Amino acid sequence: MNMRRFKTPSLLFAVALGAAVVFAVVASAANLGNGGVAGKILVGNPPVANQEALATNAKFTGQLEALTLEPTVTHMVLLIPSIKALILCTSADVEEGKILNTNEGLLKVKFLGCQFRQSLGEKEGEEIKSCPINAGAGIVATAKFLPKLHEIAAGVNELFLLFEGDPTTSPIATLKLGEECAFGANVNITGSVVALVKEGNVQQVTKLITFSEAIQKLFQIRNEKGEFVEGDRLLFGNAEAFIDGNATGSLIGLTHLGLNWSTV
Repeated sequence: MNMRRFKTPSLLFAVALGAAVVFAVVASAANLGNGGVAGKILVGNPPVANQEALATNAKFTGQLEALTLEPTVTHMVLLIPSIKALILCTSADVEEGKILNTNEGLLKVKFLGCQFRQSLGEKEGEEIKSCPINAGAGIVATAKFLPKLHEIAAGVNELFLLFEGDPTTSPIATLKLGEECAFGANVNITGSVVALVKEGNVQQVTKLITFSEAIQKLFQIRNEKGEFVEGDRLLFGNAEAFIDGNATGSLIGLTHLGLNWSTV
C-alpha cells in the first residue's frame, strides 16, 4: 500500500469505512453489547467422543490476509479516530498460539514493519506525522481469546472471538514510539477487541477471522450522541482504537496438523 494515499482524514479512514459497509446488515440487526453467551472451540470432524481432550493444548498458527477494500494488500491497521491517526503493520508472525481448552485460548503475535501516521490538518497536502514503532523489534501483542455466540435474529447465530488482555498484569501490547512522535516513549494498548469468525460453525482446516470498527461497535452501547457507554473497547493510551484487517488460523503439530476446527 502506498502510504501517501493517506493525505486527508477521509482517506485515513477509508479502510474502516469500507468494512463498516460490509457489516452494516449485521449491525442493523442487533446490538450485541450484552456480551452474548460463551461458545466452544471444537477440533476434529464431529462427532468426536474426546472433544475436550483433543482441543486442550492444541497449537495453531496464522497469517494476515487481504484487506476488505484492497484484495492484494495484507496489512493490519490500528485506527485511532480521535487523533486522526493509524498504525499500519505489513506482516505478522504468530509466536505462540494455543487452545487452552474448548472455552479459551492464548495468542502471542509479533507485528512487523509498523508505522505510526497522523494527519495534522484537514486539507490535502497538509503535514502527515510519521514515525517507526519498535524499530526492528516489532510490536508483540499478547491476549487470551474466548469464543462468543450471538443470536442476531431468530434462528440466526454469529460466532465471534473476544480478545482481551489481563489488566492486572500487563497490557496487550506496549508501543515504543520514536522521539518525533507525539505520545512519548511508550504507549500501552489495553482493553478488548472482537473479531468475526466467518462460517464459524462450519468445520474447516483454515478459518477466516475479520476485525473492523463496525464489528467492534456491535459489542458496545453508545448514547444518542454516539458516545461510548459500555462494552468491549480497545484503547491506545486513553484514546479509543479499532483494528481493521483479516487473518486466517489453522492448527499445527503432529496431533492436530490438517484437522478441521470450528466455534459453536
